[in-house]
Amino acid sequence: MKIFFLILPLVFFISGQALSEVKVVTSIKPIHSLVANIMKGSTYPKLIVDSSGTPHHYNLKPSQVKAIQNADLIIWVSNTLEGFLKKPIEVNAKKAKKFEILESDKIKRLKIREKIYITRVEDTHHDEHHDEHKDEHKDEHHDEHHDEHKDAHHDEHHDEHHDEHKDAHHDEHHHDHSNMIYDPHIWLDTGNAKIIVKIIAEILANIDPENENLYRANELDTVERIKNLESEIQILLEPVKDSKFIATHDAYYYIENQFNIDSLYHIVNAPEDLMSASTIRNAIKLLETNPGICLFTEPGFDNARMSSTLNKNINEIATLDPSGSLIASGPDHYFEFMTGNARTLNECLKNSK
Repeated sequence: MKIFFLILPLVFFISGQALSEVKVVTSIKPIHSLVANIMKGSTYPKLIVDSSGTPHHYNLKPSQVKAIQNADLIIWVSNTLEGFLKKPIEVNAKKAKKFEILESDKIKRLKIREKIYITRVEDTHHDEHHDEHKDEHKDEHHDEHHDEHKDAHHDEHHDEHHDEHKDAHHDEHHHDHSNMIYDPHIWLDTGNAKIIVKIIAEILANIDPENENLYRANELDTVERIKNLESEIQILLEPVKDSKFIATHDAYYYIENQFNIDSLYHIVNAPEDLMSASTIRNAIKLLETNPGICLFTEPGFDNARMSSTLNKNINEIATLDPSGSLIASGPDHYFEFMTGNARTLNECLKNSK
């Protein structure tokens, strides 16, 4: 019995040591949610933008700068989306491994659509333009290059290979579409979410080999969960396939491309942009020529001004949340906000058809 009590504390000490504490910092809620699923049973990742605010103009707190300094791994989408992180990472993250997701050619990346509203409003043949828009989807996104990536093992995904743009690191603090190459809202494609999970699980296994089996098991569980989510979204959006809508912010290209819906127009480039008189005129013109069309706003917009200016021309209006800013962070966040957006799309588009 004495031997047992002597050994027991040692066993607890050894098993405690086996659970290494990897410090992971993530930028926004959707990415944090995916990482939190991979790290279940290990340490919990740190989230920077844990509020309903936008990452475009975020100010780091001293505690967050310290978290970056101490991090073993930092994960963010892009310097063009979270520009506030670029310099703090360069200056403070000396020891951390860094993963800027949009720089990976394993991710399906869609090129920014510039001034979509000018083309759409001036085109009097909307059906013709819709066909051109669909062809553009095919031309840009179905001539994909499928390299084998042993560490990502994503055979079921459509990986689009683009040239690397090494100089595409900008220090913007907003959506500077004049300098962006790719739309940064990559997490809205569930295929991308699966690829992100696989890449991050691989990185974590390399950083923390003691917990590799845990990360690999969580990877499989999370990918399966995303597949189920994808099926649920498909069921919700199939009845409104090929529907058209107007969005205040051009954030939904990846959803459109994956599930065959189509935004005719966006009013501003980024949520913090003010609506100019010309964009309001263009929006009203398009609403008048497309009676009953659905308009999607989102958290962060001046909805009162939007409604008072445009409401007389709108039959259906609803709110989409491209980053789930109003939903609590955590492992369930990604699945809750993606399902919520799909339901909102279904209800509004179904009523506007």
